[in-house]
Amino acid sequence: SINLSLLNYYFRSKEKLFNIIMGEKIRQFFGIVVPVITDESLTLEVKTNLFVEKYIETLTENPDLPLFVLNEIRNNPKHFVEEIGANKILMNSSLMEQIKAKKPGINPLHFIMNLMGMSVFPFLSKPVFMAAQAVDENSFLELMQERRKLIPIWMNAILGQD
Repeated sequence: SINLSLLNYYFRSKEKLFNIIMGEKIRQFFGIVVPVITDESLTLEVKTNLFVEKYIETLTENPDLPLFVLNEIRNNPKHFVEEIGANKILMNSSLMEQIKAKKPGINPLHFIMNLMGMSVFPFLSKPVFMAAQAVDENSFLELMQERRKLIPIWMNAILGQD
């Protein structure tokens, strides 16, 4: 029921339409944490808590979002970097400076990779756990609620905090 002529008129091509949708999804996926990681008034602990809270909330509401976005990032990383300015935002963030100050002997990217992996990977692996009947929808959501509390504890342990 889509008028292809109008679609073509507004977007000019399928690729342009896809890029618009992809840009929106990338901004949705990463835009929720950019204000957190760049806010100099927040402590590292608060940033970690907010990061986990926002990602788990967003991915619970949009469970297919990470696979869609990560697939595009893998296929076209340059577009991703240009779309949200990931290199400037991440590498110049107050989050990076706080991690460096807390653990000068480690590359701060380890912390960020662990934080993202612990928050995002369960949503990517959910189909495997469901197919293996290890979880159903309700028990998965319960696990994600538990992870909201556990991930900050684990990340603080990595930094040597209580």
